[in-house]
Parts: sequence; C-alpha cells; structure tokens
Amino acid sequence: HTNHAVNAIAALRHLGVQPFLITSSLVLVVAQRLVRRVCPFCREAFRPNAAMLAAVGLTPQRARGIDFYRAVGCEKCYQTGYRGRAGIFEILRLTDSIKDLVLRESLEEDVLRKARAEGMVSLMEAGIMKVREGVTTLEELLRVTTV
Repeated sequence: HTNHAVNAIAALRHLGVQPFLITSSLVLVVAQRLVRRVCPFCREAFRPNAAMLAAVGLTPQRARGIDFYRAVGCEKCYQTGYRGRAGIFEILRLTDSIKDLVLRESLEEDVLRKARAEGMVSLMEAGIMKVREGVTTLEELLRVTTV
C-alpha cells in the first residue's frame, strides 16, 4: 500500500525485489482513490477562497471559469450532499527512461520528476479534473488526497 504510484517502486525495493526484476516485470502502476460524487439535485455553486484553492494547487487566476460546487444535502442523497462515487487515478508507465532510473536506483523524487515530464497526471490533478467537471467538490478532493 502506497500513497502515490511512484512510491510503489520504493515499496518493492523495501520488500527486497531487485531493480532488474522490477523493470522486467512491471509495466505500470496505478494509484487510485474514490471520491464521492456531489449530489446533482442539491449541490450549490460557490466561490472558494484563496486558501482552499492553494490547498489543491490552484491560483485564483487558474480557477477562473471553473464552476465550483459544495455539498448541501437533500432527500435524494439522504442529507449527505453526495450520491455515488467516482475514481481518480495516477498512472505511472514504466517507460525506458523510468526503467533506467529504477535500474540506477535513483531517488523517488527523480523518478517522479521524470514521470511528470513524460505526462503523468497526479492524483490531485486527476481530482481537479473531476472538480472542473462538476463531479465532486474541493472538500472531497482534499479529504481523499491529503495523507
């Protein structure tokens, strides 16, 4: 069990798996979380403050044009403000360059940096996409991604 996809490589190393075995058998790693879906019947639009935006890595400028919602509660969602769940995913593909870093026993930060440069989307970024789509709330995203 790890908090992020890149942490899985360190966890395997900690278990004694040799780097050449990791690179020859691992194709990708998925970190996932389930976020509660905000109830479409009672959700309420609101403007988050700068501190809440900063907590998820957004600036007020980047937040422009996003419709943010908060959970309210109604009969259809049993007064919870949420109805159902959706997945957010962080996918680490073991490309040749990532495999090279693993074989050289590079630091997790270096693997993460390379994965991000190659387009890996973090759990937080995947969650922000769900917030942008009106699927979930900032509060819910913070709840499931904050360790």
